[in-house]
Amino acid sequence: MNRWLRQFKWCIAVWTTLTVSAFSAESGALINSVPELRKLSVEQAQQGLPLDLQGQVIYIHHKLDTCVVYDDGRGAYVYTEPGRELLNKVSQGDIIRVRGRSSEGGFAPSIEAESVEVLDQQPLPDGKGYYDDHHMHPNVDCKWVREVGRIVNHSSMVQEQHILVEVERHSRIFDVLVPYSKESEDKLAELQFRVVSFDSVAATVFNEQRQAIGRILLVSSAEDFKTDVQYAQYEKEDEVAVHELVRFSSPFRSLIKTSGTVIYQDAHEMYIRGAKACLRILHSKPTDAVLGNHVAAVGFPEPGPVSPSFRARSIEVLEEGAQPEPVRVELGEAIDPSLNYELIEIEAVLVEHGKRFDVDGLKQPTLLCRAGEHLFEVRYPSGYAGPDHLSSGSKLRLTGVCDLIRGSYQRWRLHVVGFQLRLRSPEDVVVLVPPPWWNSQRLLWLAGITLSSAIVLLAWVFMLRKTVARQTRIITDQVEVETLQHERQRIARELHDTLAQSLVGMGIQLRSRIGRMTSNMAEICQALREGAPEGDPKQAMADQIEQAASEDRASLMSIWDNMGRCSEEARSSIVYLRSGKAGRMGLITVLKEVLEPLANEIDVQLGIKVMGEPRAIKEEAERGLMLTTKEAVTNAIRHSSAEQIHVLVTYTDTGLQIEVRDEGNGFDPEAVQKRGHYGLVGMKERVKQLGGTLEVDSVVGKGTVVCIVFESTETWEV
Repeated sequence: MNRWLRQFKWCIAVWTTLTVSAFSAESGALINSVPELRKLSVEQAQQGLPLDLQGQVIYIHHKLDTCVVYDDGRGAYVYTEPGRELLNKVSQGDIIRVRGRSSEGGFAPSIEAESVEVLDQQPLPDGKGYYDDHHMHPNVDCKWVREVGRIVNHSSMVQEQHILVEVERHSRIFDVLVPYSKESEDKLAELQFRVVSFDSVAATVFNEQRQAIGRILLVSSAEDFKTDVQYAQYEKEDEVAVHELVRFSSPFRSLIKTSGTVIYQDAHEMYIRGAKACLRILHSKPTDAVLGNHVAAVGFPEPGPVSPSFRARSIEVLEEGAQPEPVRVELGEAIDPSLNYELIEIEAVLVEHGKRFDVDGLKQPTLLCRAGEHLFEVRYPSGYAGPDHLSSGSKLRLTGVCDLIRGSYQRWRLHVVGFQLRLRSPEDVVVLVPPPWWNSQRLLWLAGITLSSAIVLLAWVFMLRKTVARQTRIITDQVEVETLQHERQRIARELHDTLAQSLVGMGIQLRSRIGRMTSNMAEICQALREGAPEGDPKQAMADQIEQAASEDRASLMSIWDNMGRCSEEARSSIVYLRSGKAGRMGLITVLKEVLEPLANEIDVQLGIKVMGEPRAIKEEAERGLMLTTKEAVTNAIRHSSAEQIHVLVTYTDTGLQIEVRDEGNGFDPEAVQKRGHYGLVGMKERVKQLGGTLEVDSVVGKGTVVCIVFESTETWEV
């Protein structure tokens, strides 16, 4: 029956091979061995090339439905689609046939299985040893290797379906993954700290760039760890004192028993005090030891940065004892290396609070303290929320285990550069002196307030000085204006009492003399003509006297007219000076103040229109423009016989234009200048001195336009 079944399986295998061969002839080359698969490049493996190969299962993880198939000294990782359970009937050592496609894998080409067939069962080959310097060689990936070492720790990761085993060999820790099961967990507990040999798959830890970053060994079951008689020498116990561990000629590879008093106890570590030194013990099994107990630990030592540590297989309580007393420490410039792992008591000043992350990724409170010239970190036990009652600057008494820190600069000798303090409980912190009220934070606050006050004071002084300067300028301007106004009023009074009165008196006298001269000449001429016959020389003399008198009268009337104009200008100047608004009213207001009374006296309609945005100009320019415009309006009132006079003031972006227009008699400007009338010449000269031009456009019978133009008033603007 068995022979018939084997023949049937052989026929099925031949038929499948022929079918796959026919398929591969159509779709491409068929991969039929693990070495051939391992030769593929990443790009080739990504194409999902068909494969049909045989090999022996050297590692299998049923719960993850993965395995490693071995062929001709090379291995390949096999995986299946989730839920297919193609490997649930496959065992380690089976010769299987795998059909599927190639995959690029994470580090090396892998197999995506579509079908798995068990062909036979054979013993596993012996794993090959390799030198330590080949441990991270990329080509070691998926090879079947043999290792010998001591199991020093194991931890179950149930969610990931793995047990992580730590194996020590030549003072080096190797990580080994075993599929999780309760049986494997119990077996590993029995093998704890035993020297074992085992065959495993050398798997590779890689990054996203497919680069090797670590090595981990894969073992199918805890039963693969074997003990041997040749390793029995490492199982005997040698009793060694704490301070004699890892000395010259002291036992190192064999199990060692050492003892001491418990000064610190945690879930997986313990600190004990021996006769002359202290020791840190790592353990994985729960222990009943408490602080003060005298215990014996069996395990093996490991060299440490400052002093050895110890991995314990078992811890036995020998006797109970009192709470251990800490060693009182006052730090100097150098830290005593013998304080490593010792329970000490030290007084220090709290600098600040801090946080650190423990092995589980949780934040744990820390304290940064200062003792003398040394800053050190104080760590609280795991699970403690943190001290809320401690303030920076407090003087504390701290009790805890001292972990010395070795400097990495002088590696050829022991050089201690600092330490950490591990508290056993929050009660190990006692406040001796509360923080002084005058601390750095309050000093910063005071400095900030003082600085802010100084800035505010300086700003207030600056603003006060600006205000005082502004008020001083205002007062100075007011005094200057009042002084100028008083002086103007004085000048106006003097002009009124002297020049104006004199001009008025002279005008009256001149007018009277002209009248009397005219009447006297008329009487003389009449007396000469009376009784004189025709052709008498008296008649000719009378005519000559009458003509001379007429010419003299015209000259005197011209003088009287000029005196009247001077009197009017003097009166306008007096009004302008007495108004108290010179230089402050603005050009438009000044023109209205001066021109409107003139128009009202003669009963002429005067219109003043402004275009553009008025700008303030200096008094000198304002007075010059006022006088020139006034003279133009006065001439229009006297000579044009116009009923309306228009004054247009136009402000441009940069300049100014004043236009005086009437629709009266008009005149010939050139003829007026030839007859010796210099009023227009004076007006032009006044405007020219201010930087402008004056143009007169007049036609007899059609009126007159006087235009004052300033292209720019920037020089005269206030």
